Amino acid sequence: MLMGNLDHLQFDEVHWVSAAVAHQHAHSLYVDHGLFKGPTSGAAYVVGAWAASNFPDKRVVTVLPDDGYRYVDTVYSSQWQRETGVMPPEIHR
Repeated sequence: MLMGNLDHLQFDEVHWVSAAVAHQHAHSLYVDHGLFKGPTSGAAYVVGAWAASNFPDKRVVTVLPDDGYRYVDTVYSSQWQRETGVMPPEIHR
C-alpha cells in the first residue's frame, strides 16, 4: 500500500531494507562509529554504503534521521531481540 502523502514520481530509486538489516546496522553505527541511532538510520546507512560502493566517483551524503534513545527497550535490548526474532542470531554482533 502506498502512502497518500508521498509522491513516488519524485524518486529515481527506492531501496527496501528489512527490519533485521536496519536493526543490525543501527548496532553497527553504535559499535563501529559511536553513533547511537535507530533503525531508520541503520537502513539509511545501508543504502548510503551501497551507493558509495556502486558510484565511487560520486559524493554520497546520507542523512541519519533518528536517534537510538527511543529504541533502548527494543532494538538495543537483547531480550527483546530474542523474544521477537526480529534480529536473527546469525546477524547479532
